[in-house]
Parts: sequence; C-alpha cells; structure tokens
Amino acid sequence: MINELAVVATSLSFFFGGGDEKASPVKTESAFTCVQINEAAGKRDYGAVNEMLGLSFRQLDKVYTEGSTIERFYRDRLRGDRQQYQKLLGRTNFLILHATGAVDRYTKLFTTTVIETCIENPRIGVLEASTKALNQTYQLTKTQPIYAICKAYNEKELSYQSLMEFVAGPEAGRNFDVARVREIQGSPSYGDAFLQNEISQLCTAGPLDPVLEIMISAAERAHLDKNRKEEALAREKREAEMAIREKEREEEERKEFEKYFSSLYESSEDITCSDYRMQYWKLETAQDLDQKQAYGVGLVNTIKDGIKLTPPYQQKKLEEELLSDGDKLLKTVYDFCENDNYRPLERVLAGVVPPERIKYEHPDRGAETSIAVRSLVAQSGYVSSVQAAKPVADIPEAEKLIEPVVEMSTVQGGSQVAAANSSAQRPSISRNDAYKANEPTAVETLADPFNRVAVINDPDGYTNVRIAADGKSKVVSRILHNERFHTYEQQGNWWAIRKADGLLGYVHKSRISLIP
Repeated sequence: MINELAVVATSLSFFFGGGDEKASPVKTESAFTCVQINEAAGKRDYGAVNEMLGLSFRQLDKVYTEGSTIERFYRDRLRGDRQQYQKLLGRTNFLILHATGAVDRYTKLFTTTVIETCIENPRIGVLEASTKALNQTYQLTKTQPIYAICKAYNEKELSYQSLMEFVAGPEAGRNFDVARVREIQGSPSYGDAFLQNEISQLCTAGPLDPVLEIMISAAERAHLDKNRKEEALAREKREAEMAIREKEREEEERKEFEKYFSSLYESSEDITCSDYRMQYWKLETAQDLDQKQAYGVGLVNTIKDGIKLTPPYQQKKLEEELLSDGDKLLKTVYDFCENDNYRPLERVLAGVVPPERIKYEHPDRGAETSIAVRSLVAQSGYVSSVQAAKPVADIPEAEKLIEPVVEMSTVQGGSQVAAANSSAQRPSISRNDAYKANEPTAVETLADPFNRVAVINDPDGYTNVRIAADGKSKVVSRILHNERFHTYEQQGNWWAIRKADGLLGYVHKSRISLIP
C-alpha cells in the first residue's frame, strides 16, 4: 500500500557532500513520527499523510532560512514560489510544464523520498526523515538530467552530452516542450555550440535554476530570433524582387515609349491597324506634354512611312492631305481601322483615297485608250483594234513602261498586223461594267489583254505585288486571300496582274490560281 504513494519508485544510492551542500539534522522536536505516517498510509488515509507532511515541512521552513546551497535549494526548488518559476520560463513554457506535472517534479520527488525514508526508518521523526530526504534529493540533481540544476552543470558534474541524450529520449518528449531545443540543435546557424554557450551564461547567473528549463528558455529565444532573421531576409528578398520588377517595368515603359515616339515601321515591316490604334491611343492619353509631343511625331512618321507603300496616285493624294490637314487624316485612318485590327496599315491608307480612274471608253467614240493599255500593247507587240495598222514604233516613248508588264508573242509578218476583229465584232464594254461591285470579271477584249480572273494561293494569307518581274524589286501592294484580280497566261515565273483598283504589277505564278 505504501508503494502506491510513491511517484518515483527507485533504488537510491546516496553520497553526501560537505557543509554547504548537506542539511544538518534539525534540533526541533518533530510533531509527528514515521510510525504515524506509515500507519496512515497503511490505512490509505492519504489526507492524514498529506496533513502530517505539510505541518512537518512548515517546521522546516522556519529552520532552513540561511544562505547555504542546500537551504536555498530547499526554498527555491522544493518549496519554491511558482511566480519565480514562471518568470524563469516565460508564461507559455510554464503552462506547458505545469500541465505535464514537470513544474512540481522536485516537490513530488522530495515527498516520495520522505515517505520512503519513513518506511526504511520507522523509529525516526518526520523532521529527521525530511532532512535525510532533502540531502538525497539534492544528490540526484548531480546525476539525473531531469532534476539537474545549474550548479552541477557549471561544476561539470553533469555533462551537456547527457542532457542532450535525455532531450532526445521519450521521457523528455512526454514531460517537456523540447521541440525548440531539437530545432536549434539541428540549425546550421545555431547548433550545439550556441546552446552550450547560452546554458553556461544563464547557469552562471542562476546556479540553482533547473538546467532543462534554462535550455528550453534559451532555445525558445533562439527560435524567435531565428524567425525574426528569416522574416527579415524574406522581406529583403521581396523588396529586392520588387525593385527588380520595378526596374524591368521601367525598362519596358522606356522601350515602349521609344517604340511609339518613332515610326512603327522602324521596328517592323508589317504594321497593322492594331499597332496604329495603340500608337494613336498613346498620343490621346498621354498626360506629360513632352511625351504627348513625342507620340505625335511618332504617329505622323508612321503615317508617312505607310504612305510610301501605297500606289503612286494614292501616295501623292495622301501626302497632300497630310500637309493640308494632318490631324484629320490621322483620325480618318484610326476610324478606318476600328473594325479590322489585323488589316495592314498601308492597305487602310490606300483605301482612304479612292483609286485613280483610268479613262476607258469605247474606241468607236474616238477616245484614246489609257496609257496603261497602250503601254502594254507597246511592250508586247500586241496591237489593239483601236490602233489597227498603226506601227508600235509610232507610240510615244513616254507612254511605254520601262519594266515589261506583259509578255505576248508577236504576230508573224513583222511589226504591223491587221486588226484581229472588226469594230462590229468587238463587244462594247465600259469600266463600270467590267468591275461591277469592285469585283473583276473575266472579259475577253482585244483592247484589254488581262482576260483571266484569279485569286492568290499563299499559306501566309496574302501575296506581295512587286513593281518589276523580280523578287528583289519594290513591293507596291498586297493581294489578300480571296481577293480577285486580273491576269492572263504568260511565259516565265512572274506574271503581270491588274488589281481591282487599277494597280499594275507582278506576282510570282506559283501564288496565282486562275478561276475557270
């Protein structure tokens, strides 16, 4: 029955040191004897046992008032004020240790040792048994890590290695919050050297403080310091990343500004309505006057470069309009682009000005054929009915194209040929009839060699129209997918074509699909 009272049932071996670390026998007569304690315990009257022990300990409180190590150990550890304990540990760790019973481990050990002493020495008084138990308990602080005090650690009676072995074991995990200790021990920034140094400094200041609590307290402070450093590093990293992103944003803005305050054609050959509308928007929304002026210059230069890619007639008209009312032209192009962001800018510009109307009346009325048709005739040796029996050489040189537009075989018998058909046989057709709804149709006339309708066959969705039968010659226009135009079967790789707006040029025959 008595064994059921024992919190710690172990076989104790005792080694009593001298003077300062050994309690002297108490001369005061004990109020109770060990026989009384044993009898109450045998009856399981634990209330009586606790009452007798409590009265006996209060007697000791009046005796152990001096400054010796053993007496201070009794007052601080065995009868200590819990407020001092909480101050040492901090509120969080104190509550954890209190919940596990670790705060009261010294008191429980002392009480258990008194009862065991009474069982072994039933003839002595409780005060004498308490004195013996005090000396025995103090000796355990030198050998058992769970009860170790700083004085034993300072005097090398208890090693750091034995403390860490206890921390790594299951008993420490059940009774103490040693997670922080294990964390700091394994941290590259702290480790064992840090913990040893902290324990030594703190134990020097408080030799009777429990070593485990000192270690836990040091590890907790190191954990907080570690977190603060990590947060500071993370904050510095975030700030550095933000600074980099800000610098990249400023660089992007600078590049974008440089792009839009100059002609868009300086950065790309293919400028669409989307690009132009963005440059126009930059101009309209700019708050800084210098930027606004720069965007305006860039927009005008874009229009100028785009005009250079339009047919000669439109180019001339657009340049005149830009000089006379540039703002109006800029806004007109913007409006034309509103519903087609991917349309090439030069096509939009060409559409702003109507194409040149080539005079093309029935030859019976005595009107001259257009220069373009007469030039085609001159280059090919093909004689139209309106110029029947007229030598090709009689056509003025100014009306001949420098670059051949069509290739047609001459009729045998020299430079003069008779009309292929009489005036009565030729159909009377006007330009409006030939290009109804702006869509070319295949009309075979002797005066117009472009007698086949065609579309492009190009995976890019468009084909360039060049000024000469050469892939390196200047691009004067484009033909889009499903856009119809006129041509005829020719020799060589480059075929002459005529667009719906009257523009003449060359397209590689591999890009042409004739419509039956």
